[in-house]
Amino acid sequence: MTDAGGNSLLRVASDGTVPTVAFFPARALGGPAPTEPVPTGIAVGPDGAYYVGELTGFPFVPGAARIYRIAPGGEPTIFATGFTMLPDIAFGADGSLYALEYDSDGLLAPGTGGARFRSPRPMR
Repeated sequence: MTDAGGNSLLRVASDGTVPTVAFFPARALGGPAPTEPVPTGIAVGPDGAYYVGELTGFPFVPGAARIYRIAPGGEPTIFATGFTMLPDIAFGADGSLYALEYDSDGLLAPGTGGARFRSPRPMR
């Protein structure tokens, strides 16, 4: 599970403990107000790695959100960039990664609404 308050990915173990799997870095986004990106949606990929979407916070600078990949026992690496307001991600039955954008233009610009991203080729 993701913890937006702690900027972390957590795992609930079979004994009930909740160890931290990874932390996500804070970063400046260059928008008109200070903001701290937080992890949101999570999906386990066909490769066994965790994929975590990012919600960047108001004003949701267009293109600033990322999708991270965390290999078992590894640190977060940037998997994909250029998103805005990512509430969730998921893998399809064919192994394609889908990302949902709430509003692809952010909240301070007139928007066309949300968008759906599909990875260009299925991941194996």
